[in-house]
Amino acid sequence: SAIILGFAVTSISQVSAKTGFGVEDLIKRIVDEIPPPVDTNDPRLKLFLVNSWFLRDKGVACLFQVKSGEIKKGITITSCASVKSYQVFEVGILNP
Repeated sequence: SAIILGFAVTSISQVSAKTGFGVEDLIKRIVDEIPPPVDTNDPRLKLFLVNSWFLRDKGVACLFQVKSGEIKKGITITSCASVKSYQVFEVGILNP
């Protein structure tokens, strides 16, 4: 079969975010073909900083992806890159 960008044409999903065509099938493929994250049972907090911005009334707000562990209001987190520590004042969940 033909190859496009290194993928077999038959393995490429036809999807339109505008019309919704093929979205349900794509979600099923994602669930079936992409393995879930590995559970390491690592209790240490590991975060990935996705974005940050400044709020006039609260200061710096950060969007993290939690890789392992648990983040709670009142704890102190330390950046591996800068070795600076920060206090967690508020925690929320961002849903798409």
